[in-house]
Amino acid sequence: MKTIITILVMLSSMQSHGVHLSEDGTGQVLIFPYYTVNNDFNSLLTITNTTQQAKALRVRFREAANSREVFAFNLYLGANDMWTTGLIKIDDTDVKLITSDNSCTVPNLHNQTNLFSKNHFTGDMQDAYGDDDNRLFEGFVEVIEMGELTGNSELATTLVELGTPPPYNCSDLVNAWDENHTNNYWVQDANTDLLPPRGGISGDLTLISVIDGIAMNAKPTVIENFSNVVLHHNIDNDSPSLADGMLNSRVVGNNGRYYDITWDSGIKSLSSVLMVSSFDNEYEVNADFGANTTWITTLPTKQYFTDPLYAIDAPVEPFTQIIGTNNDMQYNCESFSIDGLYNREEAPRPPPFPGQITTLPTQLCYATNSTMINFESVDETEDLFESQYRNTIHTTYHEGWMQLSFANTLTQGHITLRGLPMIGFAAQNYVNGTLPDGVLANYATISEHKTSSDIMESPTLPQVVPPKMKLNTGGIGQVLIYPYYTVRNGFDTLITLVNTTDEVKAVKIRFREGKNARDVLDFNLYLSAKDVWTAALVATQSSIPNHIGESSVKLLTNDTSCTVPAINGQEFLPYGYDPQDNANAANGYDQQGTNLVRTQEGFIEIIEMGTVTGEDAENAMHIDGIPNNCEALIANWALGSGKWMTNPNENLQAPNGSGGLSGSAKIINVESGLNLGYVATAIQGYSTEIQHSLISSIEPNLSSGNNATTLINTDNGALKTTWDSPIDAVSALFMHDTTTNSYDINDFAGAQTDWVVMSPTRHYYTDTLYDANNPKSPYGNGITPNETEFCQRFGFKSYDREQKPNSVFGPVPSPNPPGNYDMKLCNSVNVSFADNSSTFLNPTNNSLFDSQLLIEDWIVFYGNTPMYHMLSNEGLMQMNLDDGDNLVGINAEDNTESHTIYGKPIINFTAQKYVNGNLDNGVLANYSVIKEDTSTRKIEIVATAQ
Repeated sequence: MKTIITILVMLSSMQSHGVHLSEDGTGQVLIFPYYTVNNDFNSLLTITNTTQQAKALRVRFREAANSREVFAFNLYLGANDMWTTGLIKIDDTDVKLITSDNSCTVPNLHNQTNLFSKNHFTGDMQDAYGDDDNRLFEGFVEVIEMGELTGNSELATTLVELGTPPPYNCSDLVNAWDENHTNNYWVQDANTDLLPPRGGISGDLTLISVIDGIAMNAKPTVIENFSNVVLHHNIDNDSPSLADGMLNSRVVGNNGRYYDITWDSGIKSLSSVLMVSSFDNEYEVNADFGANTTWITTLPTKQYFTDPLYAIDAPVEPFTQIIGTNNDMQYNCESFSIDGLYNREEAPRPPPFPGQITTLPTQLCYATNSTMINFESVDETEDLFESQYRNTIHTTYHEGWMQLSFANTLTQGHITLRGLPMIGFAAQNYVNGTLPDGVLANYATISEHKTSSDIMESPTLPQVVPPKMKLNTGGIGQVLIYPYYTVRNGFDTLITLVNTTDEVKAVKIRFREGKNARDVLDFNLYLSAKDVWTAALVATQSSIPNHIGESSVKLLTNDTSCTVPAINGQEFLPYGYDPQDNANAANGYDQQGTNLVRTQEGFIEIIEMGTVTGEDAENAMHIDGIPNNCEALIANWALGSGKWMTNPNENLQAPNGSGGLSGSAKIINVESGLNLGYVATAIQGYSTEIQHSLISSIEPNLSSGNNATTLINTDNGALKTTWDSPIDAVSALFMHDTTTNSYDINDFAGAQTDWVVMSPTRHYYTDTLYDANNPKSPYGNGITPNETEFCQRFGFKSYDREQKPNSVFGPVPSPNPPGNYDMKLCNSVNVSFADNSSTFLNPTNNSLFDSQLLIEDWIVFYGNTPMYHMLSNEGLMQMNLDDGDNLVGINAEDNTESHTIYGKPIINFTAQKYVNGNLDNGVLANYSVIKEDTSTRKIEIVATAQ
C-alpha cells in the first residue's frame, strides 16, 4: 500500500515505522511463493510500478531446495510501467526466461538464452542438496525495491515520445554498470540518481498449463517499509537481499495487538513479520471429479538461518534441527504437528485400520515444500506440480481441511514469536470428463494459507484495552466479506466457511444483492468446533408468489451443519426490496426494480454472533458427521415457545474479537472449464458483544458491532483511530483513494477482463433504510439524478505495459471530469469490462460475467456503455475515488489529533479469461484467474483544538 499522509503535526498516534506486511497489495518487497516449469507448467510474472516515480528493482529467482540464487537482474521501471515475462523449460535441462517487454533491465534480457544457472550450488558453492538440473525448475521469486530514480537515470526509463520507438534509453543504464564504458557512473557511485525506496510496487504470478487447460494466480506476500536507505547494487552483488532491511519490525498477534520490536539483524526483522504459528487450508482428492490438491509452503528466509554460506553456526533460531549430512554438508528439516485433519463435518482422521498407511510426514525440509494430499485407499495420485521437494499426507476423506502448527520460537527481549517464517497456498485441480468431445474442462484454483501468529510476552502483560478493529491479512477473523457472487452467464458460486476453533460458533450468513445491498437471504448457522460449511449458488426460475418464472438464485447444500431454518434448496427472496412483500422494502431510495433478477449477483457477509455453550453446543456437535440435534436448535427459535425468542443470549458467550472463521469462494463455469477462486476478506475486533438474533432481524450487520476504533497499517506507522460509529470504523478499513489492476483483451488469446468494484458499506451511507439522513459522507458528494439510483463519479486512467496513456479519451485523473465524461459507480457491486478501441463506435457486450451491474455511462452520448476503450490490448487501469469526501476520526490514544481519510470503502479484483483453440485435435481449453487490486490511501492528520 502506498499511503499519502499530509503531516501537519507530530504523528504521536503512529507507532514506529518498522518492516510490516502490506494490507493493500503494494510495497517495497514482493515475495512470490512459487514458480515452476514442471509438469508442463509455465510461470508468467508481472511486476507493476503503480507510482509516478521511476523505480530501481532487484528481481531474483531462488531454487526450491535451499534458496540458492539461480538468476537475478536489475529492473528499472518508469512511472506507471509494467514488466512481464514467462518461464519455460528447455530440453529438460534448463529454464528460459522469455520477454518482449521494453522496460529497462541489466543485463538486457531480450533474445537471451540459458539464463538460469547452477553456479550458486556447484563447484565451490556446493551444498547438501546436490547439483541436479531439477533444482532450476521450481522455487520462489524475490522483488526488492532498491530506490527511486532521478535525473538522467529516470529519463532513461521514460518514453521519448508517446508511441515513438524506441521507448526507452535503456542502453544508458546498461552502460552505467559497464566497467569499460566512459559513462559508467554507477560503477563509480551506485547511488547516483537514486533516492531511498518508498514502495508502490505490485505484482502477480500465474501458473499455467497450456496442455491441461488450467491457470492459477499466486499473489505475492508484500512487505512495506523494508528500507529507508538506497540499496542499489550491481547484479553480481548478493545485495540487496531479504537480509538487508531495517532492524525494527511491526508484528501482530492473534489477540490483534501490535508489537514494535527491534532486532539484531535485518533477516530476523523480516522473518518476524512472516512468522506463522499455525496455518490451515482445504483439500479435495475425490477421484469422481478428478480432484487433487497440492499445498505449497515456502520458507523464504530459511537459508539465512540454516545454510552455512550465510550462518556459520547454522541452524540459528527459529530453525533448530540438523537432520543429517550430504556431500559432507549439513541439511535441515523442521518439525510440525498436524493439529487437525478433518472432513467437512469436523470428523478427525480416524485410527488406522489393518494395512492402512499410518505414518504422516512431520517435517519441512526445503525452502519450498510441496505437500500432496492423498486418499488412503488408492495408489498415490498425480502430484499437480510434479515437485522434486514433496511429501505426502494421507487422509481417509475425499474432502475437508487440515491445520499444521509449529513449536519453533524467535525471541527478542521479552517478546517471543512462535512458529516459522512462511508463506504459501493450496492448489486444487478438477477434471470434468463429461463434456462433449473436443472440449477440455479442467478447473484449477489457488487458496492462500490462512495463518495465525502467536506472540508471547514474559512477563505476560495484561490486555488492558479492548481489541482494535483491523483487517487480518492471514484470512481468519470475526467478520468475513465475500465481495462477489454470481449465477449469470453459466456461472455458479461455491462457498466454503471454516471454523478453525475448538468452540461452537453462532454465525449469521447474509446474502446481499448487488444494486443496493438489500438482504435477499439470511439465516443462522451453528458451526461446530473444527467444522466446515459448504454451499452452492445456482441459477433458477423463481417459484415465489408475485415473481413466478423470474430469473433467480437457489442455494444448494448437502452439508449437515445446523442452520435455522433448514436451508437446502432455498430460493433467494425479494422481501428486502419489493414493497408487495415487505413494507420496509419501500423505505428510502430503493426504487431499482422488483424483479428477482437483481438477486443473481451480489456479495456475502458472514458475522460471528457469539460462542454457543451448554446443551446447545452439544446439540450442534457432530457424531459420525451428523449433528446431535439440529431440531432442538430450530425449536429454540419457535414463535411463542422457543427459549431464544425470549432470551437470545442463553447459552451464548460474547466473542473476543479474534473470530477464528475463514472462508473462500469459487466462481465456476462447468461447461467452459472456468474456476475463479478467492479468499474472503477477514475483519478482527469487530465486536465483543453477543449479537445473537432471529433470522428476520436486520442485525447483526456491519454497523451493529460495538467497536469504533481501528488500527490501520500504513507505511508511516500503525494508525489508531476512533470514529463516530462502528460502521465508520468498518468503512475506514477499506477506504482508498485509488485502486489499480491489470487487464488483457488480446484477441489472439481470446482474452477477456471484467473489473469488479465492490463497496461493503455503501448502503449504510446512501440507503435511508439504515439512516433517514442519508446520503452522507463519505458518499455525501455523490450525485442523485433521479430517485432510482445513487451514483458516485470517479476518475479513470489507463496505461499500456510501456507506461503510455492508453484510453481513446486520454487519462481522466479527476473524479469530476469535464465534457462528455460521466463515469459513475451506481451500485454496491459494480462490474465493468475492458474493450478495444475498435469497438468505440460499435460498443459490444464483451463481459465475462454478463453482469447487470455495469459501471454506468462511460460517455453520455453512448448511454450505458460500460467499456474502457483501450488503445492497447493489455496494460493497467486505475480509478481515482477521491472526490473530496471523507471520514474523520480522532487519535485513539488521546484527543490531540484528528485523522481524515479520503476516498471510498472498496474491495476489488479483476477476473481474466483466456481461450486456447490450438491444442491437438481441435481441443478447446479455457483458462481463468482472479487478480486482486492494489490500492492507495490518502490520510490527513491535523492537530485538534484543546
